Amino acid sequence: MQAEYRAATFASPALAFAIHPQLTTPRLRRFAMNSWVGRSAHRIRRKARPPKGIDHLVAVASRIHKEFPGARFVIVGDGSQRAEGGLWIREAGLEGVVILAGRSDAPHVYLAAADIFFLPSRWESLPISIVEAFRAGLPVIATDTGGVNELVDDSVGYVCKVGDITELTARLGELIRTPLRRSACATAALERSREERFDTDAVNLKLGQAYLEMIGQSR
Repeated sequence: MQAEYRAATFASPALAFAIHPQLTTPRLRRFAMNSWVGRSAHRIRRKARPPKGIDHLVAVASRIHKEFPGARFVIVGDGSQRAEGGLWIREAGLEGVVILAGRSDAPHVYLAAADIFFLPSRWESLPISIVEAFRAGLPVIATDTGGVNELVDDSVGYVCKVGDITELTARLGELIRTPLRRSACATAALERSREERFDTDAVNLKLGQAYLEMIGQSR
């Protein structure tokens, strides 16, 4: 069944998603209060910038769509690859499957609507977007670049080799078809978001203490 979307006002970078007809979660209902969507399949998101691997997302979406024709990928955000991304989507025949929603001032709407956070980047530093996904209670599939493996392990999702379309597709398909596994990862992700290393006050306190120690040593 084809999905229909009405995005929020475009203003600032956000993320992306898709949904399944059998998923009637509070998360989906919260999303429906801000936007509306027809019945479709699972949601995934990412940001629209060159290192984020939009071409890899399109390649994965093409394979996923064959097994899960109701799946929808929505990319919310702007960047230099947006026009090129639109071309890749059209060439793959995925218009209406992979949606470039543009900029949004309400990324929490998309986070609240998601089932899976998908980040097939070519390179990252330490992606704060993954921490945001944890706080939204989302399992994460991301590529092994930068500090990703410091955040993600098998308890909250999967880390895949950069550019390995086969592995990314397999891991994403696994989470889509196994709701119990997806739910377990989501629970673990939410729990991980509460760790001290992600607490702003705790991090600021430790940083301040480190500065004071450095100042003391220099005297």
